[in-house]
Amino acid sequence: MEATAFGIAQGSVLIRLHRLRRVNGRPVMHETLALPAHRLPGFPTMPQDVPHLLYLHLLECHGIRVSAVRESVTAGLASAEDRRLLQLALPDAVLVIDDTAYDQAGVPVILTHRRATTRGYCYINEIR
Repeated sequence: MEATAFGIAQGSVLIRLHRLRRVNGRPVMHETLALPAHRLPGFPTMPQDVPHLLYLHLLECHGIRVSAVRESVTAGLASAEDRRLLQLALPDAVLVIDDTAYDQAGVPVILTHRRATTRGYCYINEIR
């Protein structure tokens, strides 16, 4: 599915990241990202080395400007992983966000799946 979205052959190497986002030390979102490895030579392989400002890194190090993001936002019940990572209880709802980020030529460059709590927080996506 991811290879098809990127327009590359099945089995092509993808960079996969899983990040936990915190606000004031509290976990509020976890996300998985997939990026086509052939477009990102030298991309950090250790999770702690991946820049927090990923879009800026893509521009400065790879000449890839994220120019558009198409998101799908739904609600879901917290999974066991959500409850563990986001410190939620049963039953709890999460915001489920799937998006595709496109470069300046309209080519998909990042596929992201996010799950977030909205208890006391709201989700804002801003691209500058």
